[in-house]
Amino acid sequence: DAVFFPDRLRWHLEPYLGEKMFVINCHRGDMVYGALEVYSFHAVEEWSKNGQGCNAPNNYGEDKYMTQCMDHLGVKRVHDEAVLGDKLCHTFTGCGNGWNSAFHPFKDVGSWESCWNEARAAA
Repeated sequence: DAVFFPDRLRWHLEPYLGEKMFVINCHRGDMVYGALEVYSFHAVEEWSKNGQGCNAPNNYGEDKYMTQCMDHLGVKRVHDEAVLGDKLCHTFTGCGNGWNSAFHPFKDVGSWESCWNEARAAA
């Protein structure tokens, strides 16, 4: 239910190439928000090698779990709320925002396509 533009995500990640990092994209909860979860290759590699040491309650969603786990593993946090225009995180300003790489939520085909078209026209 997210409208996603991978090329725009590259703009956000370019300064962090080669780093072990993940993106905090929502100020609500100061965590990775599930609509767009961004981890560098090196962050996922660290999780693959040492993630079994992460301990989180079984009632956590994957986004909160991964935020806590990445912190436990010492992976660098990058705060970038502009990566995701999200209505639930209150970062959505419209699909015409050419800097957002994703927009959320769009639960039906018509609203998803409308957002997609508006975002493409803004690029």
